[in-house]
Order: sequence, then structure tokens, then C-alpha cells
Amino acid sequence: MTDGVQIHERYFKVREAHLALGEVVLKIIQDHGLTYHEAVSILLEEAQSWSKYGIRFERHPDDPYRDGEEA
Repeated sequence: MTDGVQIHERYFKVREAHLALGEVVLKIIQDHGLTYHEAVSILLEEAQSWSKYGIRFERHPDDPYRDGEEA
């Protein structure tokens, strides 16, 4: 399967988390009667938010509320 390539130590942890997230998302879609397009829209908004604040924290670790575009 791996042709002698070693699997990274975090691979299985990340894969398990991916599967768990998929189960939770599917449950939310079903519980709230969402379409897949609505769910994707929600997930994209969340990912954008995580990215935005992650960039702020990387660029300004002492002041993460400072805009990421600021020097």
C-alpha cells in the first residue's frame, strides 16, 4: 500500500478526526434539514473565520485582534 513509504505519525489521528467531523456535519445537516449547499456555505464561512484569525495570530501574536493586513 505505501510502497515502503513511512506514514507520518499524525496521519491516523488526522484521518480519525476527519471521519468524526464528517459524522457530526452529516448529523447537523439532518437535524436542521439543511441542503448540502447550505451546509457547504456554513462550513466555508467557518473556515474563512478560522483562517482570518489564524493569520492575525501568526502576524501579531501579542495582539491577535489587530487586523492581519496591518504591518
